[in-house]
Amino acid sequence: MLEALVHRKRDFVRLATSPAREFLEPFANALAEEQYSHSTIVRCVFAADRLSRWMRLRGQAVRQLDDSIFAAYLRELGRCRRAGQASGCLPTTAAGAQRFFAFLRQSGVTPTPTPAPQTDAERWVASYDQHLERSAGLATGTRQFYCRYARLLLARHFGGQALEWTALTADHLADFVQREAARLKPSASRLPVTAVRAFVRFLVLRGVVRSGL
Repeated sequence: MLEALVHRKRDFVRLATSPAREFLEPFANALAEEQYSHSTIVRCVFAADRLSRWMRLRGQAVRQLDDSIFAAYLRELGRCRRAGQASGCLPTTAAGAQRFFAFLRQSGVTPTPTPAPQTDAERWVASYDQHLERSAGLATGTRQFYCRYARLLLARHFGGQALEWTALTADHLADFVQREAARLKPSASRLPVTAVRAFVRFLVLRGVVRSGL
């Protein structure tokens, strides 16, 4: 799989010598099953490699990755400043790293976090999931799909900080949807639109964002 992902010898050598090398191929296969485009899979794999090399410099193995380590990594990445966005947004490599972290946790590679007080984002996603089940009657798989995009949106914009809903603008939503759609195959490119629209409707119902956003 890795041979099919990259064509330049130096890229293949980098991945083959990555501290995360044993996980990169299963990660790439999992993304392919979710119908991510080839270019997105490549970016995510290199984002995973970058994260693992950062950890190695800190004397940490990939299997030790937890929430605190990942939060430190995101802080070090910093934020991209854009006109009209006071808080900025995380760089694109963060999204690939987030997917890799989720893959490791779902695969049982990294330790499962012990129960702890939920963050604001986690509480909102949990409430959203209940809404999808009780009010919309959606199946488990569909709810997981919608909630995954809700988590990504909150992580992309707020990065673990307090949820200031007034800072969430139409430009932020459009930027997020465009980035996520570009990572998917053309046949699946409207999925982020559907997911984000559903989440925003929920936020409108809760009165935290304005109607029409």
